[in-house]
Amino acid sequence: MITTRNRLSALHATIGSLKEQSVQPKRIIVLDDGSSPPVAMKNEPEVTVIRRESTGYDDRRLVRNQNMCLVFALKNSIVTDTGFVLVSADDCTYPPTYAETIIRRMKTEGVAVASGSRGIRTPPDGWRPPEGSGRIISHDFLQSIGFDVPERTGHETWIVFEALRLGYRVACYTDVKYTHLGAFGGTHGFAEWGHMEYVLGYDPLFFLARCGWDVVSRTMPIEASLAAIANYVRDSLTTPTSDFYRPFDKEFRSFVARNQRMRFGTLIQRILSLKS
Repeated sequence: MITTRNRLSALHATIGSLKEQSVQPKRIIVLDDGSSPPVAMKNEPEVTVIRRESTGYDDRRLVRNQNMCLVFALKNSIVTDTGFVLVSADDCTYPPTYAETIIRRMKTEGVAVASGSRGIRTPPDGWRPPEGSGRIISHDFLQSIGFDVPERTGHETWIVFEALRLGYRVACYTDVKYTHLGAFGGTHGFAEWGHMEYVLGYDPLFFLARCGWDVVSRTMPIEASLAAIANYVRDSLTTPTSDFYRPFDKEFRSFVARNQRMRFGTLIQRILSLKS
């Protein structure tokens, strides 16, 4: 599944790398989110293009686009009960054995949501959740959530924590690399950062530490981290004007906060063991 908007050359590179996979995709579904001119695939029967008319760029459309792809896949029997879905940005390329390697490990290790890595640094506590692009999701987990991702900010992270909450395993295989052709944040400008962490229920101290790490590791520019903190604080003091920014239920948010406090504990143990 690929959502795209006005990135035709990068999209062709992404599709080309998917078509060269050692495990061939049953179908490549492209959601054209109002590109001008529209995306057109000639003589490529394995690629299906679904078009939405343009109403301007909006991050909130991304999750709806992905749900539209899932609905299409279900109605057309593309996703079987032993299958997997790969979610990709429109500006990523993958080595030929990317899908085969990850799916083999997922089957062996009982993992429901996994990805490779575009090369970002591992945080100090050592835990790496699956990345947003290059993410492979099992049919079993998708079935458990009704093939429907909540149309709220933070939906990519919601998938990871919901999988954990339901007892599934997740993984980021850092030795399996993929390439992000564009600059990270070049499209969305980190505009949802802070909003999504509050909606998901991030522990406040963990969130501040994460912002600090993003600056140190150069994952995000410092101004984006400061804006994220401002968004988080603002959302905690106001009532959302849109369902897209409505916090998830208390049980889910508590699970997220507990997971993050546990990661804090792991980090403290690592520091103490280094000192001893």
